[in-house]
Amino acid sequence: MIKYKLGQKNEIRIIGRTLRRDDLALFWTGSGMEFCFDGTQVWIDIESDYTSHEDWIRVEVNGCTVERMMIPKGHNKICLLRGLENGTCRKIRIYKEVQPMIQDESRKLIVHSIELDGRLYKMAQPDFRMEVIGDSLTAGEGLNGPVGMVNSASNVFGTEGHYAIEAAKELNAEISIMAQSGWGVYCSWDNNTQHTMPYVYEKVCGSLHGTMNKSLGTQQLWDFTEWQPDIIVVNLGSNDGFAFDYPQWVNPETQEVIHQYKNADGSYAKECTDKISEAVHLFLINLRHNNPNAYLLWAYGMIDHSMRPYIEEGILQYKKCEKDEKASFLALPYLQKGWLGSNNHPGIISHRAAKECLVDKIREIRGINA
Repeated sequence: MIKYKLGQKNEIRIIGRTLRRDDLALFWTGSGMEFCFDGTQVWIDIESDYTSHEDWIRVEVNGCTVERMMIPKGHNKICLLRGLENGTCRKIRIYKEVQPMIQDESRKLIVHSIELDGRLYKMAQPDFRMEVIGDSLTAGEGLNGPVGMVNSASNVFGTEGHYAIEAAKELNAEISIMAQSGWGVYCSWDNNTQHTMPYVYEKVCGSLHGTMNKSLGTQQLWDFTEWQPDIIVVNLGSNDGFAFDYPQWVNPETQEVIHQYKNADGSYAKECTDKISEAVHLFLINLRHNNPNAYLLWAYGMIDHSMRPYIEEGILQYKKCEKDEKASFLALPYLQKGWLGSNNHPGIISHRAAKECLVDKIREIRGINA
């Protein structure tokens, strides 16, 4: 068995936003590592802690799930695979299954090393890189568990069948996901304007605070030269729409009252929808500033279509004001009867439909025939 520190081997591809250190902290949904090797077994030296929300990982061999497990507390050496045929090169991918849990500041997942009994091979380069930014839909909430199960446990999150991960596989793309349940582009489901993905986009994992998380680098500014995407997919807006049905939020620092509200006839107040359009516009400016060559694709609609006109207005404002044609809107298939997963979130059928829609659009953007 040969032990490898992850920051030392170029043959091991690190996936997702993190600081490339020998002791690798994983934060975001779908983050992890992949490598090709020809041995019989894989062990991982991993450290975990949590108060209320444990982490889960998933292991693939040549794109097929062979293991999904809850990671126990403490520093443990765990066998992920054994009994593989010796001398046959296989692609191994290890996924973090669960989003950052902002309410559990003791939670961490650190990979100290992996151990293999075979040779590592240089991996083929992907055709392009894709960054995906979203809320619970992109965090994979509801993908693991039966229809009708509603709870706040970690095990309802999953990456198997995930619309963006499956699209990346089909398109041979390297993917990085940033997603936080309940968050939006202007505000979260409960009108909190600090719980938005634009608010944390320029940090490694800005949604995680506390002394321990800061020591792992969550609040550091992300080095955009480290990983530049060719396409950025934004799937935000659902929670901005839900906020119209929830009470106001008061900013504890400024005492500003935030309340997205409806008119007496049930329509959305224009002064509120204008804030969403402006937030879309400003976020696209931010994305372009940090990713000068990426195509910006706003994909929305898996669970709700109510904010579509205001998102599209923000995109049009951006394209007109910034004179940038490398941006567009994609309507994702609306949730149908029988498509639910756990936690009243889209299940695998919904994700499959979204994946097919996304693949077709990206092929069109990149000029690729199906």
